[in-house]
Amino acid sequence: TITPREREEIINRHVNITVVRPVDYGLIFRVAAVLVGLIGVAFYMNIRLTKVNAALRESERSKSVLLANLPGMAYRCRYDRQWTLEFVSGGCLALTGYHSEDLLGNRLVAYNDIIAPEDRERVWERWQQAAAAQQPALLEYRIMTAGGEEKWVYERGIVVDSGDDDTPRIEGLIIDITERK
Repeated sequence: TITPREREEIINRHVNITVVRPVDYGLIFRVAAVLVGLIGVAFYMNIRLTKVNAALRESERSKSVLLANLPGMAYRCRYDRQWTLEFVSGGCLALTGYHSEDLLGNRLVAYNDIIAPEDRERVWERWQQAAAAQQPALLEYRIMTAGGEEKWVYERGIVVDSGDDDTPRIEGLIIDITERK
């Protein structure tokens, strides 16, 4: 009375059939080789990045020491009529009587306001000539310090591309030459 299907089910419940598939060691070795290669590349990149970071730290340190010991102020400003400063070195206080933060972004005073009124137009024209010729500008003019003292300064800078917008920038150095004058 047992059907062939029921008979097969009974036999399958009592007889274990195990299918053994061979292990593909070639695949395991290929995966392991790829992982070892990736780990090696990551290790190499980590060593290289460590060296680059060390060189960058040394470069930043030496620039910081250089800027701190300049006999004037290094700057980066927009090439606009107000000379909107984006970076000013620590020598700004000794030269102008203003803290760097006061001049950045024209926060307290614009650099154009420090230039003696009689010299402003001449300074602007000289920068236009230098920009048109793509040459450094060399200028001597007067500034008025925060304390009202008049100082003669020598400025050397160059117009550079900004990279982030259409406004060119000027990077340069301004040194007090009052004693020489």
